[in-house]
Amino acid sequence: MATVLPFKAIRPSKDKVHLVVTRAIEAYSDDVLNVRLRTNPYSFLHVLLPDFLAEEKFQNHSRDKSEAIYNNFQSFIDQKILIKDKESHFYVYRQKSSHGTITGLIGLADTADYENGSILKHEETLSQRQSGLADHLEACPINTEPICFFYEDNTKLESLIHTICLSEPTYDFSTVDENRHTLWKVADEEFTKRIEAGFKDIDQYYIADGHHRCASAVEQAYRRKTNNPNHKGTEDYNFMMGVFFSESELKVFSFHRLVNSLNGLSDKEFMNRIKAVYEVTEQEIYITPTSASETMMFLRDQWYQLTLKTESDKIAADILTENVLNPILGIGDIKHDNRLSFTPETKDISEIEESVLSGENEVAFSIYPPSTEQIKNLAKNNNSLPPKSTWIEPKLRSGMTVFEF
Repeated sequence: MATVLPFKAIRPSKDKVHLVVTRAIEAYSDDVLNVRLRTNPYSFLHVLLPDFLAEEKFQNHSRDKSEAIYNNFQSFIDQKILIKDKESHFYVYRQKSSHGTITGLIGLADTADYENGSILKHEETLSQRQSGLADHLEACPINTEPICFFYEDNTKLESLIHTICLSEPTYDFSTVDENRHTLWKVADEEFTKRIEAGFKDIDQYYIADGHHRCASAVEQAYRRKTNNPNHKGTEDYNFMMGVFFSESELKVFSFHRLVNSLNGLSDKEFMNRIKAVYEVTEQEIYITPTSASETMMFLRDQWYQLTLKTESDKIAADILTENVLNPILGIGDIKHDNRLSFTPETKDISEIEESVLSGENEVAFSIYPPSTEQIKNLAKNNNSLPPKSTWIEPKLRSGMTVFEF
């Protein structure tokens, strides 16, 4: 039984929402960040990057920086750039982009569900990063971007969400990346109760994106619980903001693999070893893989379609690692080998081609993404995907809804 609750979101005033919300920091170059911070006083980047324009910088991941972020957040509230809802609500979010129209529900997940197995993961977390994020949450008790969860299709919940979307939205705006963002505040108390009840019918749901943020929220909740002799389990610190998508709504993409050396092999030697494992067909243009057994490879200035000679029920990332990256290119540590880099499938394929044509990389591979069914099976069996196996859409904007605990 899953516990998903409404909350009092802190969110932008309607006239400024398009100016406030922002993509993740890593989505911008330093030059773009500089321009946005200097030209837009309402950007949520001013909260997230308190020292970007300052001469003196905070030490990375320091408590001082976390406190400065929280202080800037409070300043946005004081200036009424951000306003807190007076009552608890669920929020329906819809994004329309080149990937289609995707709709989900924003609410609070219970950290206890992570510990009791109602929330399942498919990716291992790094303990140091997890603890660092938990330290940050202790000094800066806000969730500025929801963790992405998905659940198996549920007719009752989908019907409720569809009905809510027929009403007048709270926000409806577009951003320069040509994405349209629409948000509905669920004000009807009966709908709120039905949504809560709908989630209680769900035994388990899954982390799609945000494993470290989820684990760190659980860790900071445990710390506060340990230090609170009157802990009841209903305190705000026991919860974390999430966006919940039905399985059929979620879009799962893969990451391209780029390698900057052929491990001392000549092109001919490399191709001979590839041909021992795959049927190889030259292609004039990039062709999207249609199964885990198909891989597209760009070497020098040529695309090759690789089709595995033997049957395999593994995901494409494992197939490529076991047949090429490890035995041929000598990459044994996918997480840390600096010869290997990743870029999302959602990037234009010309960027991949250019990275090889320029000599920055020697070879690039495009693979088929895992299905939600494969993700679920791995999570249920307490197994994990290799690093950079999934790129999840949609990506929500920071600062659209904020949970303060």
